[in-house]
Amino acid sequence: MLSQVLIIDTRKELSTKYKRCLDDEEISTAIAKTLKDAISLIRTTEPDLIIVSDSIAEELTTFCQKIRTLTYNTRPTIVALSKSADFNDRINVLNCGADDFISEPVNIKEFQMRIKAHLRRDIELNSDNVTLLPNKKYVQKALKRLLNSENKQAVLLIGVENLTNYKSLYSDVAGDKLLQTLVAIAKSAIDANDFLGRLNENNFIIITSPYSA
Repeated sequence: MLSQVLIIDTRKELSTKYKRCLDDEEISTAIAKTLKDAISLIRTTEPDLIIVSDSIAEELTTFCQKIRTLTYNTRPTIVALSKSADFNDRINVLNCGADDFISEPVNIKEFQMRIKAHLRRDIELNSDNVTLLPNKKYVQKALKRLLNSENKQAVLLIGVENLTNYKSLYSDVAGDKLLQTLVAIAKSAIDANDFLGRLNENNFIIITSPYSA
């Protein structure tokens, strides 16, 4: 499943430009032009990364604090876009919850690379240590997005029976190897846009199309 990015920007031309350059990088991107729409999307989709520009009516510092209050369970990365290059503005916004500050006009290639770097780190932080799959927290986020979308997709639960007994008999290392083999088999059976995550020690989730399921 693609990473989810929310752009909060009242400017039609620039926000569309940013969205297009991220869509080219296989990132699912939505645009909110009002604070009301932004808050609604944050609650329903729990984006992995939020880009907020100083074109909004509210101060960036205030809005970053508000986003942090809304997303204390999921902790998205916040990237602030501003026409200001002032050092104090950068410090204030970062101090109020932003993870990065980009001054406009931006270099599109650098913009893409910085956003991808933040998303890569988010994936690494939310990956299971054994299988390197998205962990329980990320699986729950993926299921919430699915329930709040209009996409018709199927959810498959894969359970591994007697894993604890297997580990007791053959060691934890052997159990981890078994799971890694299972994951390799599952990955070979799904498409690039399907989602595979580890729900808990014994259970895995696949989100795919009804036909593929």
